[in-house]
Amino acid sequence: MRVRRPSAAIAATAFAAGASLLIVASSRSISAQAESWTPPHRMLLTPERALAMIVASDRHLEYVPGEVLVRFRPGVGVAGQQRALTALRSRPAPADLRWIGDTALVTDPVERDATILATQLNAQPEVAEAEPNYLYRISNTPNDPGFMQRQWNLAALDMPRAWDINPGASDNLTVAVVDTGITAVTRSYSFLTWNGRTTQQVSVPYGISPDFSAARLVTPRDFVFWDGPVLDMHGHGTHVASTIGEDTNNSLAEAGIAYRVKLMPVKVCVGFWEVQFVMTATGYRGFVPTDSGGCATSEIVEGIRYAADNGAKVINLSLGATR
Repeated sequence: MRVRRPSAAIAATAFAAGASLLIVASSRSISAQAESWTPPHRMLLTPERALAMIVASDRHLEYVPGEVLVRFRPGVGVAGQQRALTALRSRPAPADLRWIGDTALVTDPVERDATILATQLNAQPEVAEAEPNYLYRISNTPNDPGFMQRQWNLAALDMPRAWDINPGASDNLTVAVVDTGITAVTRSYSFLTWNGRTTQQVSVPYGISPDFSAARLVTPRDFVFWDGPVLDMHGHGTHVASTIGEDTNNSLAEAGIAYRVKLMPVKVCVGFWEVQFVMTATGYRGFVPTDSGGCATSEIVEGIRYAADNGAKVINLSLGATR
């Protein structure tokens, strides 16, 4: 398995829960052909949201500024929703809400402190629950070759004996990896970035694994950009997927635990380079490179709901938070 990370959260939310796995992978060299990156047609990742996700762990930012997740009480219609929303200074209309199942994502462009917004909405009789759109960070993984290559954890789990009993699990089982995406192709993107004084062309490889059968990657979905393929520009999601179900017994790289299962790539998290793309496209300057990555509760919940509705029997979340 090969995951190349560019240089440079929870396992549960208030509305949904999942589990995290130990992440192990190997390093392997791959060449990449650069191509120009174009912002997707329906790019929902705004500069403010992008920065909030990427700096959450560095600046102890706990939520997306001005965003609250709200569940109204049963039976509350549009008129009742409007009454509750008048508690906010910007008074957003119900038609402007972004719905995630029975949960609404409320954005207030005036009041940026989401804890104040949640307090104001929780005081309304029409509201069952309101909380800030909390941020979660991608779990850290050691990158030293010794840790990645030995896979001592599989021996500790006595996986050879398990494979004798059940070789690679069932190919009828789908495991959703709700993370930064899963990439099984070899490419990189080229784009202009701001280095402090001038713009320069850089080539960025995204998460790559030559050891995944494309046929095993099913019903992918991107809740960050919404358009185009589910690309892993951080490498974490591909890392996780390799431990779960990398192709095995093919004389390549390492071994996956459940190497016959289908893998569902669900992208809800972003890394540094994706934020750079958004910043560059909008003319932002002065962004400091970092290896961190993150995601918001709203996207995590959407990812979990999508996975459950589309046949996933197991949902993996390898995320954490400082709270």
